[in-house]
Amino acid sequence: MTGKTVLTFTIVFFFKILDAAERKDGMPQLNPDSFSSQIFWLFLFFGILLLINHFYFLPTLNNIRSKRNETIENHITKAKELNESIEKIIQDMNNNLKLAKNDYDNKIAASYEKHKLIYENEIKKITEKYDDQKVSLSNELFKSKKKIISNIHKFALPLSDQIYEKIIGEKKNGEIEEFKKALGE
Repeated sequence: MTGKTVLTFTIVFFFKILDAAERKDGMPQLNPDSFSSQIFWLFLFFGILLLINHFYFLPTLNNIRSKRNETIENHITKAKELNESIEKIIQDMNNNLKLAKNDYDNKIAASYEKHKLIYENEIKKITEKYDDQKVSLSNELFKSKKKIISNIHKFALPLSDQIYEKIIGEKKNGEIEEFKKALGE
């Protein structure tokens, strides 16, 4: 219902304005005698605005847009180039790292093998030296044993004589043949 009342008041108000425009003392914009001059100035003003927009503002906006697009394209191209160069650098770094790791592993393996051979050679030399010394000492020990056994009577006879004298109280000199018989020679 309020919509109908508003519409009624609007129509009444519009007709009152038209009625006032028909009179000479009404609003001059609504006077039909001044419509032709108003239409002339309207077309002239909007024509000038259209020409200014078409020949000044639109080319300026188009230049700004083209420069913006050009700048964006340049930045995108540079970003792609930088990404490609970064990817290449990363790939080169990974390749260099793999090569360095392989080189390091090879050097470690070669050094290990070299030092393992040196170690084994040294162990072999030491073992051979030890075996030679062992044989040499065994020979010397055997010779010393023979020498001691062959010369034992020189030490044992005077010692046994002294023991005999101290225990029994008599002095007796032992003979070498008896001593050899006792040893089983």
